[in-house]
Formats: sequence, C-alpha cells, structure tokens
Amino acid sequence: MSKIKVYELAKELDVHSKDIIEFLGKKNIEVKSHMSTLEDTDADMVKKSMGKASVPDKAEAGDKEAA
Repeated sequence: MSKIKVYELAKELDVHSKDIIEFLGKKNIEVKSHMSTLEDTDADMVKKSMGKASVPDKAEAGDKEAA
C-alpha cells in the first residue's frame, strides 16, 4: 500500500493542490497542506471525481489494440 502527496496528485491530475484540499475537506478527510499524504483509497476517490481513473477501462485498451 503506497501513499501519495497532495501536490503530486495535483500535478498528475493537472489541478491545483488547493482544489484537492477543498474537495477532501468536503468529504471530511483531514488534509493540512499540499505536503500531506493520502491513502490509496482517498487518492483513487480524488482521481475518479476529478476526471482521471486510476485503472484504464478494458474497452479503451481494446480500442488501442485494434488500431
């Protein structure tokens, strides 16, 4: 089980750390700063909510193979 820092996740999703901190605050997940670490489950929730799924869909993988 790995952890990711808020700022690293923000960079990956191309959003501001502040946006992630606000989102997590609304979900009652305590994050103090951009240097705070997130559990995988929390990071996955942010990724799904902010537009980037952690695991690519099988349908997308199939489309790439067919091309």
